Amino acid sequence: MSNSGEKILVTFNDEGWDSIEPFFGKFENFYNYLKKYGVLNQLSLKKIPDELYNEYAYYLMQDYPDYVVNYIVDNTLTDIEKKGDEYYLRLRDREEVSDFFRGGGYRGDKARDIVKNVMGEDWWDPYYDTTDDVYRDVVEELNEENLRYFKQRVLNELKDVKIELDGKSSEEMEEIASEQGHDDHFFVTPENIDRIVDDSDTMENLLKYHLQDIRNDLYSVHSQGYNDAYTSEIWEDIMSELSTYFKPEFHSESVKVGDKTKYVEYLKINDLKSIIYDYLYNYKDSSYNDDMMEYHGSFTGVLTKMMDEISGYDFLDFRIPDYPDSSRVDRNINELFKDYF
Repeated sequence: MSNSGEKILVTFNDEGWDSIEPFFGKFENFYNYLKKYGVLNQLSLKKIPDELYNEYAYYLMQDYPDYVVNYIVDNTLTDIEKKGDEYYLRLRDREEVSDFFRGGGYRGDKARDIVKNVMGEDWWDPYYDTTDDVYRDVVEELNEENLRYFKQRVLNELKDVKIELDGKSSEEMEEIASEQGHDDHFFVTPENIDRIVDDSDTMENLLKYHLQDIRNDLYSVHSQGYNDAYTSEIWEDIMSELSTYFKPEFHSESVKVGDKTKYVEYLKINDLKSIIYDYLYNYKDSSYNDDMMEYHGSFTGVLTKMMDEISGYDFLDFRIPDYPDSSRVDRNINELFKDYF
């Protein structure tokens, strides 16, 4: 390139379009001049007039996609970091991904609200009363090992306890009392524990009148198992939806802030080049301020604008289940059981 050409490019990069407009008249002439000499990759995008930014960034991307993407990452999209050859969205917290979700129709933003709850730092219990029958929904679903733990806990709680018979006693309780030679009471022993636990009427009576602590623990097991099953199912749906634009896996890094350590969350962007290209293409003829990439200043702002306005970039959504899968609940109950028993 000639010395005069180099001088003109340096002048533009330092001072902007106004300083060289008298020599070229139209920005298109200046752009073609740089293209002729093969130095477009030295053009400062920051100095392109605002109303022409999208258009010429789009043209420049035809020949120098990496240059344009890296420039935009370094100077415009403040929430993106490049690590090696990959680009990552940096999140204030996981809850921020809720910006990419929106339920349609009568549901409004219910999907977004649920994503906030599931991804938020606070514990979320969407269901309070998860069962009205802990014997049916917990005891009967226990595996063999947990059932042994349960029986031993019952034995420990009722050791040497005289259990009086009354009008609410089960037939099994009355039969055991008779076998033990009593008309008005019976004892729980290792010999009859299997019969007692296997009989729902007997266990419901004992849980209600003699084993309130165990009963409360069973409710706690079910509540946690039920809510965990529900949130884990939704979590999987959220991550599946996020895979449209991201690798569905959070990456955490610790950062020192003074004396404290905070954790920053990242999501790897699948194809940042294509997203930036599509944005510039769709808004290359616009001079509206809110169509300029710098107006948004973040990948999240750019992508949500595209979701709102560009075909093929719809907001993420998923079917919100009314209740969790029962097999998940049962599995959770058995995994959690020993934490309570």
